[in-house]
Amino acid sequence: NKQTEIEMVMTYLQGVMQMHQTEIEV
Repeated sequence: NKQTEIEMVMTYLQGVMQMHQTEIEV
């Protein structure tokens, strides 16, 4: 299902962004 793929990618990108934000803050 395309919508499920997009949701998975968006969740993955949010996790990556949070990881990078933590790296920058520290």
